[in-house]
Amino acid sequence: MDLRDLAYFEAIADLGHLGHAAETLHRTKPALTKCIRRLEASIGAPLFRREGRRIVLTAVGAVLQRKARQMRASMDEAVAEIGSFVDGSAGHVRIGTGPTVAEYILPDLFERILAELPRLTTEIVVDQGNMLRTELLENRVDMIISTILPNDTGEFAVQHVASDEIVVVASSRHELHGRPFTVADLLRYKWVLPNRSVASRQWLDWAFTSQGLRTPEVLVETTSLQLLPILIERTDFLGFTPRSNLGPGRIAASLVELPLEAITMRRQIGVLHRKETHPSPALVRLLEIVRDIAQRSAGNPPAGPQPKAAAARRTRPPARGASGGRARAQAAGKP
Repeated sequence: MDLRDLAYFEAIADLGHLGHAAETLHRTKPALTKCIRRLEASIGAPLFRREGRRIVLTAVGAVLQRKARQMRASMDEAVAEIGSFVDGSAGHVRIGTGPTVAEYILPDLFERILAELPRLTTEIVVDQGNMLRTELLENRVDMIISTILPNDTGEFAVQHVASDEIVVVASSRHELHGRPFTVADLLRYKWVLPNRSVASRQWLDWAFTSQGLRTPEVLVETTSLQLLPILIERTDFLGFTPRSNLGPGRIAASLVELPLEAITMRRQIGVLHRKETHPSPALVRLLEIVRDIAQRSAGNPPAGPQPKAAAARRTRPPARGASGGRARAQAAGKP
């Protein structure tokens, strides 16, 4: 059954007159008559009957008219939906992220999606960086937002979206707050840190050992951002968390930075996706939005003056963490 014949059939049925349909469609009456004959031969039943100078649908013709309208509506919908996929305003994207990104970037991201990409659906996976990279390699997520590691560019397509710094934090009542101190002074206190498989923990240990000092004494190991202020704000414990977690309205708003250049980890945050696959239009649109949000959300220092710390030798993070491969990876925003 030819789709053009169905379109002509609809026009003839609506107008109820072969001559009027020929004028409207800019076709000859014999051409439209052949169209009707082809459809009737395909169906095996008459589609029209004459009533005076007009033609009206038979019962079979009425059914075909209804189905033809449904088919045309479905085709119009399919064309519109395909157009949405082509321009990136529709589709499905699976996103992997760390908890800080989930806390601060995702709310803004979903607000932008609702406003700009209302037909886009998403799936969110919150995990540590090494697990997210495995998910990405195994095609269980389409993109991850994470700290960029040295070996990432060899395995993934990487787009830098923001920079951030991880700093030493303490209670506002801590005795080191607001006064000069050295790296060695920090070892007098117990710490709340993530486990040694996390990149920031490996970097922090290196920052101490590179100066001939022992590593911090860790009393509690956790990757929970929610637990960090609870465990630190009423004690003299120290922690290590992104500066973007500090300040009014942030998850660690009750904590303060103990600024020291030698124990400040600078990191690049990026969006990673698989190299071997061409990103869908929806993913490309989402990458643009994430980049815009991340640049405004990451690395915002808390309000207020920052006290000067005692002079310390500036160090650079190691090219690689203590453990090899993706196990060193740490998701964006995790302590």
